[in-house]
Amino acid sequence: VGLGLAEPGLVDYFGRAGYPIHRVFTFLFVPSAFLIAGISSWAIGTAINNNRLAWQLFWQVGLVSAATFLIINLIMEASGWVVGGPGAAERATMLTVLALGNIGAALTGGAILGWRLLQCQYATQEFTNV
Repeated sequence: VGLGLAEPGLVDYFGRAGYPIHRVFTFLFVPSAFLIAGISSWAIGTAINNNRLAWQLFWQVGLVSAATFLIINLIMEASGWVVGGPGAAERATMLTVLALGNIGAALTGGAILGWRLLQCQYATQEFTNV
């Protein structure tokens, strides 16, 4: 919701400042990937009553997810899938880059989350095998 409200103004502001739309896309969506993954992971840590782990998950999962989104975004851009570039509308470039970036962020963030929770399980034996 916050991104949806802020996006038109930020796109206009950065557009007037001379930034191309693909840089504005990167500026908006990499931090969004961080916040979505980080807050979700923090909530899981909080739900298992481990505030220290919750904050570790926030930073670790958030940073890995954001970095993955950025890497995929830059690879797609180098491959000619430039958000706002020539032919972008016909190829649905923004949706494609966004979808692949989000999938990558979810996979790597989920892997870090699972790995950290598994470490917690072996360290504290608070979890039971399902």
